[in-house]
Amino acid sequence: MDIINNQQDLILNLRDSGCDQNTIETYLRLYNGGNLKESTVLLKKWRQTLLENLHTCQHQLDCLDYMLRIYQKEGLYHEE
Repeated sequence: MDIINNQQDLILNLRDSGCDQNTIETYLRLYNGGNLKESTVLLKKWRQTLLENLHTCQHQLDCLDYMLRIYQKEGLYHEE
């Protein structure tokens, strides 16, 4: 059973999700070989990596927002 109808759509989706060429090739080998469990594990690992990156970016934004609030409180910055 093919979840995504054609290989090009599958590759595009993997690229759009940020997978590098090695990850795409590994996934395709597993998926085309019928190893749904391992291909799913690979996708879940990539999802975890993206989630960790998201948390890192959120922390960075929080730090900048804190600094901007301090500047605003001290009258060094005004919301435009």
